[in-house]
Amino acid sequence: MRSKKIMFIIIALLAVVAAVLTLAAPGDLFLDKENRPAASAPAFSMQALFDGTFTDDTEAYLTDRFPAREELMSLYALINMGMGKTEINDVYLCSDGYLIEKPAKDKDYGKLVNNVNTLAGNNPGVHFVMMTVPTAVTVLDDKLPAGAYAGEQRADTDKIKSDLDAGVRFIDCLPVLEEAAAEQQVYYRTDHHWTSYGAFAAYKEFCRQEGFALPDIGSYKIEEVTDSFFGTVDAKVNDPFAKADVITKIYKPCDITVDYGDHQSDTLFSGSYLDQRDKYSYFLDNIHDKISITVNNPKEEAKGKVLLVIKDSYANCFVPFLTENYEKIIVLDTRYYMYGASSVIEQEGVTDCLILYNLNSADKDAGLAGIY
Repeated sequence: MRSKKIMFIIIALLAVVAAVLTLAAPGDLFLDKENRPAASAPAFSMQALFDGTFTDDTEAYLTDRFPAREELMSLYALINMGMGKTEINDVYLCSDGYLIEKPAKDKDYGKLVNNVNTLAGNNPGVHFVMMTVPTAVTVLDDKLPAGAYAGEQRADTDKIKSDLDAGVRFIDCLPVLEEAAAEQQVYYRTDHHWTSYGAFAAYKEFCRQEGFALPDIGSYKIEEVTDSFFGTVDAKVNDPFAKADVITKIYKPCDITVDYGDHQSDTLFSGSYLDQRDKYSYFLDNIHDKISITVNNPKEEAKGKVLLVIKDSYANCFVPFLTENYEKIIVLDTRYYMYGASSVIEQEGVTDCLILYNLNSADKDAGLAGIY
């Protein structure tokens, strides 16, 4: 009886210590591994209490601040893998060390297509191109666990293409990504993005359909800038034995001026991020609502061509290739740019517009409302 009392007291004390440490965690805590701020303390209201949001927000707040959170999540991952599970936190544990996000069902890209059609209709003098990028769950479906749901990205691609107006050229990069995957690593193992090799394969297809000279990868410099990249998908699984990814830069030296809004630069690559968890932000210096890129010595065929890129983060390692083909490039992240794409087209004398989104998030991206 005495031993049970002692055990109860120990458990109670541990619970109190955990609660105190949780509540003592800084209010502006940032979760580096997941590349996001921790959930904020919820504001109490009777409505929030009755509709359940207060309870949900409180759970998220406490979970994000629980002591030894990452260590416990790693232990949870090891236990699940030891039990033979092939899915953790909506991530498939795939062959060759790949961690691939499980796709949502019944995705609807109607808002994206409608907004692109509206933008093109309102700007008839501009040449519009749309590229939707399939993710690893489709291109690398041979690596998925047996019986895993692989989504409908092939059918979704066909539907998007058929719903776009005739004035918008659609570029399907699925075939070239599947072809490139046989030779190169076109997606990171631990992150949801494509690699520079994947982006280059899509750029080559872009050039083919746009009538540009086909790029030869042999004419580019190839540099491994880090071999210690763990991405966003790794953060969902927390496998302590996961192998780090390599980030490769494929580039041609060029004379450019880049206006990021808060500073200017002569490069589209930001080495400071290679010392941080969020190493993919090496491309295009992380998040900016508007980036203006001026090619100071453009090729003769690029002179006078002004490209507007409306994009998600997949475009960050794609945009540097475009300096070969345009004199000026304006890049918009419409999650943060509040003035609309049409205003930029008018102000900047845009001749061409590329809309580039990955299919995993193109139906729900917060910036879709800004495509008009």
